[in-house]
Amino acid sequence: MIRFFRIFWAVFWRSIFVLTINAGISYGIARMARSLFVQTEFFIKTRASIGLLPAAIIFTALAVGVGSGQSIILERRSPMSLAQWQQTYFAMAACALIVMISIFVVALTASADFWFAFRVLFSLPMFLLFWIGVSIWQTNSRKT
Repeated sequence: MIRFFRIFWAVFWRSIFVLTINAGISYGIARMARSLFVQTEFFIKTRASIGLLPAAIIFTALAVGVGSGQSIILERRSPMSLAQWQQTYFAMAACALIVMISIFVVALTASADFWFAFRVLFSLPMFLLFWIGVSIWQTNSRKT
């Protein structure tokens, strides 16, 4: 049980770090787009729906970097091996893409009010489920 919590904490804080960087990038893109483009409902929904794309790219870059034997965000000091970190980062990139695609589909098919509520309420539970699922998966897998 202690191993699970150590792995959960390791995955959680690294994910929050990446999601914080993602928020900064998304905010910068939104500020830039606001001054460059006409702000229609479709444009705003599209831009906000792909807000997790930088996180997916960062998670993928971390997975590739760890796969080459580099310890980018203190992975060597964690309870998981570098191979497990590579799997975890690819899973987190998949989570970001699943959330992004789901929000984009809702943006295309639902009203702006429903889309906004869905966007706010869907992301955190999905990431929480992925954090718990990845932690259980990596706790039960052999450390290689």
